[in-house]
Amino acid sequence: MSPDSKPPVIIKKVKRAAHAHHGGAWKVAYADFVTAMMTFFLLMWLLGSTTEAQLHGIAEYFQNPYHTSLSGGKTSGDTTSVLKGGGPDISKDFGQVNLGDSEATLSRKHAGDSDLALLQALNTSLRQAKEQSPLLHEFRDQIKIDFAHDGLRIQLVDNQHRPMFALGSEALKPYAERILTQLTPLIAKLPNSITIIGHTDARPYASNGRNYSNWELSAGRANSARRAMLAAGLSENQVRRVSGMAAELPFDVAHPRAPVNRRIAIIVLNAQAEQSLASGSADKSQELQTLITASR
Repeated sequence: MSPDSKPPVIIKKVKRAAHAHHGGAWKVAYADFVTAMMTFFLLMWLLGSTTEAQLHGIAEYFQNPYHTSLSGGKTSGDTTSVLKGGGPDISKDFGQVNLGDSEATLSRKHAGDSDLALLQALNTSLRQAKEQSPLLHEFRDQIKIDFAHDGLRIQLVDNQHRPMFALGSEALKPYAERILTQLTPLIAKLPNSITIIGHTDARPYASNGRNYSNWELSAGRANSARRAMLAAGLSENQVRRVSGMAAELPFDVAHPRAPVNRRIAIIVLNAQAEQSLASGSADKSQELQTLITASR
């Protein structure tokens, strides 16, 4: 290279990379955070500005949403409740306008509560008698007591070796008559009426040409129990119905010929069942359902 020549000029072009786009994920997270904080402070404000009755009404609504619109009374039925409804006029939007139960309804409720208390007391007395009486204690497995739809049910059931009736007969065994004699005074103390239902097993009755079947046998046994209870002090006015169901309603459905299906069911009626029988307002289907419930 000669002294007069100039050095070549080298130009470097550097390409700078643009900053990468960071995206908007942080905005979504921030928005969620702000929303959560706003919800939290709104909840704190609501809890601090509502009364105890309103809080109870809200809690009750979530437990039973229908209660607010179907019943009155305190909390969800109060005019202080934030949940409106429950009245006959749906145009009303301030508080509850339901006036509550009528006097007749309240009277029926009180009568029902009193009736239930009597039946529960009888249930306790009968169970105590089963433990305290030597005779009843001996037959405690054949004396079944429970509550049915119609009231308190007492059933005397057969055992393989200790039937309550003589074979194929309407006559009570002596010990079965003594059992009824001890149970009857406890039942007779109540003003409640009773029904007596006889049942047999599924074995056909050997009538030997007579026009006699398990229907007549079950009804006859129920009537024998009625006579024994009357002799033990039961008022005849307390007996509202005596019927026989033959083998139609077995106690042991899986074994229709089992001895336990041969039984007498005594139902101490509750007020509702007694009124239904007295008025005759129950239709046949309801009546059959009542018998099914009371016999199982």
